[in-house]
Amino acid sequence: MTKLKDELTRLHGEVGRLEASLRGSLVNQHLADIVGGARGRLADAVAHPDADTDMEKPAAPQPVAEIKPGDDVDAQLKTDLEAAKAKTDAADAKHLELLRQEQAKASAAFPFTSDAAAKAALRTDGPTVAEYVAAGYSPRSYPPGGYAPKSTAEEITAAVAAEDTRLSDHG
Repeated sequence: MTKLKDELTRLHGEVGRLEASLRGSLVNQHLADIVGGARGRLADAVAHPDADTDMEKPAAPQPVAEIKPGDDVDAQLKTDLEAAKAKTDAADAKHLELLRQEQAKASAAFPFTSDAAAKAALRTDGPTVAEYVAAGYSPRSYPPGGYAPKSTAEEITAAVAAEDTRLSDHG
């Protein structure tokens, strides 16, 4: 029995660490709630190792309403569907709000408000595609990170085509 209690105590600690790491991200909040529930059941098992627990028992199925002649099954199904849709809509709204919060955090970390602003922040003193290829790089990775292209799209396309031809001649 001591071995079981030690193992349950160890698992309780591991689940606690998992729950704490999940709570660090708003997106994982629902998962953290689930793990927290499992941790609570583990704590009960540690405190009362001799008790009959439901840790391994599956959840009891929900009772199904009995259908009797004359019942308006379509109305009941419609009501159940509307209730399920309301729950789903509420969960979707919560999820979207969490995503918006995460996006706001990301936007704060990367302050550019538009592609034009981001492009304006790129350095303009980089190489042309010909210089880049001459230095041993593939034209497919042109321009280098943090630099604006100095070559036209046509020049880049021609350099990629030349590399394809060179590779097909040797391979």
